[in-house]
Amino acid sequence: MKKGRLFWIGAFVVLMIVALLLMNGLTLGKGGSPKSYEGLTGHYDVSSEGMIAYVFEGLDGKHGLYVTDAKQSTGLKLLELESDKALLDPTFSADGSTLFYISINQDLEAKLHSSVHQIDLETKRDRLLFSASAAITEIECSPNGNSLFFLQADVFQNYSPIASKRPHDYDVYEYNFGQDRQIQHTNLKQYSMDSLVVAEDAQSVFVQMGDVAETAEEIFDVKYRIFQFPLDQPSDYRVVSDPDRLVDIYTFDVVSGEDEIIFQSISNPDAGATYQYELYRYNRNTNEEQQLTVLKAFATNPLVGPDQQIYFMLDRRFPEEVSDYHLYRMNGDGSGLREVELLSQ
Repeated sequence: MKKGRLFWIGAFVVLMIVALLLMNGLTLGKGGSPKSYEGLTGHYDVSSEGMIAYVFEGLDGKHGLYVTDAKQSTGLKLLELESDKALLDPTFSADGSTLFYISINQDLEAKLHSSVHQIDLETKRDRLLFSASAAITEIECSPNGNSLFFLQADVFQNYSPIASKRPHDYDVYEYNFGQDRQIQHTNLKQYSMDSLVVAEDAQSVFVQMGDVAETAEEIFDVKYRIFQFPLDQPSDYRVVSDPDRLVDIYTFDVVSGEDEIIFQSISNPDAGATYQYELYRYNRNTNEEQQLTVLKAFATNPLVGPDQQIYFMLDRRFPEEVSDYHLYRMNGDGSGLREVELLSQ
């Protein structure tokens, strides 16, 4: 193998790992290395009534879960985890009365374990739903309120000697509330999965992942796209983003009606400089794409709110090691950009 090719692969691996860490809003790894950071982690959700749930990390490394009122004017602290735990993906129920979240070990190499909890927002009661000796990284409540879908990675390892250890072997699962049981919908053992979205009819799910690779070497040559999995026949999954797009897609959300997708991608892949992550809007019917942001930073985790406003997180310090996330919202065409102030007390 030529030296230039080997260097390019090494650089690509490093960039991909950094991107995955930033998208997830935390570093899951060995020992929980010390860091001086205080602020939003990048994880949040918006309820059907306009309430915002978000995660704030203190200087002591503890993750606190907060929620605003419907006017987004006040922030109430619901709970705080110990510093050896990370709080991921707060998710509202369809009616906004319940909030779900993931508690996961910061040091997954020492112990691969995570649990899913629910909070009654009226009584503030926190209840454990289920746990697993695996990395549960995302959850999403079904629109009918009958179940909770989640992404689960069964191993924590490195697929290459030059890559750091990360959660791998991802699949799509469902937890049924009434039956108190879990259902595994896919058996792909994917290298990575992200941005789980449940279809409006709850008959399929959307997820970001790479093309299916047969070998470890193929993992680094795949394109990352958006796929749709029908729950009655998950093996018949298909690409719903532009199949001819050459630049990878990362986090995304689906617009009401499911004809359009808001997604994150790199705007300057050939610039030979620091990558800039912007948000785009894609129409599945016309195959047309529109760039929504020109922030020249790291815009991520887009979410279509109940008023069709687009929410997203922006890392103002990107590409520095320590992030500085802020929540923004804008109109569906990218106009009217403004920051949403979130309180930590």
